Amino acid sequence: MLLKAFFSYTKSVIHLCICLVSLEEGSGIDKMLIKKEFDDASSVFFSTDVHGQKAGLDTALILAGYKRHEGHHLVLAGDSINGGPDSEGMIKKIVNDDKAFSVLGNHEAYVLGLAKHLNKFDFNIIKNYLSTPSPTRSLIDIFSESEYYSPCPKVTKGREQICQWVYNGGKWFFEKSFEERMGLLKSLHQNQLPVALELTFPEGKIGVVHGTVPGLDWRRLQGEISAEDKYCALWERGYIPGFRDKKIDPQSIRDVANIDAVVVGHTSAGFNPVRLGNTWCLDVGAKRTGRPAVMTAKSILDSVKRSRPKPSIRFINSTLKQKV
Repeated sequence: MLLKAFFSYTKSVIHLCICLVSLEEGSGIDKMLIKKEFDDASSVFFSTDVHGQKAGLDTALILAGYKRHEGHHLVLAGDSINGGPDSEGMIKKIVNDDKAFSVLGNHEAYVLGLAKHLNKFDFNIIKNYLSTPSPTRSLIDIFSESEYYSPCPKVTKGREQICQWVYNGGKWFFEKSFEERMGLLKSLHQNQLPVALELTFPEGKIGVVHGTVPGLDWRRLQGEISAEDKYCALWERGYIPGFRDKKIDPQSIRDVANIDAVVVGHTSAGFNPVRLGNTWCLDVGAKRTGRPAVMTAKSILDSVKRSRPKPSIRFINSTLKQKV
């Protein structure tokens, strides 16, 4: 049991180190926090973890009352790609739609990080493999053959990660030419998706990250952000797994400090959006169902304000006495 726990811990540490290196080197993360102001909270719509299900997102937006031609905005909490049939369409929406904003998700960061390992030779090997009706060997086995093998450990590790990406929703990338796909990634990289968004409305402020706010304190995302906090904002799952598995009492969940409300994705808590403290978890498993969730900034801020307890008479009186 102890040996199993040790190997599990070691694997987690290695995963963290790989992700931190990816975050620091060439993964397209140049902007940390972007701030925007809006006059109307009912005109800003949130969604997350669309995973290439663009048609499902378009339908959900229509049902929610989204009207781009009337000045409505869309805010995405990351992971718009990998899984569904239209990851290309989601990238083009993020890059070309001036009414759409997105933070970086772990899938975007992962793909941008892998781009530096991918060359045309490997691209064509993968493309040919995916076009084979019933391949008799795995992609890893093909890359391990002597005629393809590169002795450079960094390239070998990159190839292994690319194979993992292919099996985890990345097949769409190899449906067109190498030049076209690398151009698509270049446009995404140049768009410089931030790690966090801070949106100000007359009713309050909403913070957006893909994973979890570091230390449950929004100030940790102000100014220069450490590599560990970047990792937390992209990869950590916070309270959601414990809540989903009924291991955490919802009443014990703390609010994220120094922000009115937070929107996250990354981890599904069920088939409907869930509010934990002042954090709304909007990942509803669209990668499998094709139906992402959509909420307005107004509904998010209203729900958080309604849930906050009013101060007691004793507290009010004691505050008045202190001022006197």
